[in-house]
Amino acid sequence: MLDNKLRQEIMRRVYFVYLARKFARPIIWEAAGIFSCLILVYFYVSLRNVYHNVPNPSHFKELFAFFVTAFLKTEIIVQGAFLVVTALSTLLARQVFQNIHPITSVRMLRIFGRRTAA
Repeated sequence: MLDNKLRQEIMRRVYFVYLARKFARPIIWEAAGIFSCLILVYFYVSLRNVYHNVPNPSHFKELFAFFVTAFLKTEIIVQGAFLVVTALSTLLARQVFQNIHPITSVRMLRIFGRRTAA
């Protein structure tokens, strides 16, 4: 019993180190890119005025038209920052799901046991 607990503790640490090495570097760079673009948008866009001009969220067509018009009529640097944030967020989400999937599979195999075809 004690041997099994020791093994679990060691494997938890191994999983943590594995995740830290595989996961940290790209995520840090992508998160830094997203953060810097959001800071740039903060300095160029008056979020208070945008908030006061947004139509009622229940009117989807008006809301969509408002955001499309706001995007098209803003400065090119804000448009670029928005597109970079969108791209980096997509890559970040993809990487997170790719890195979580193998760990979840291993955990599920441990929980339910390995089943072989008869």
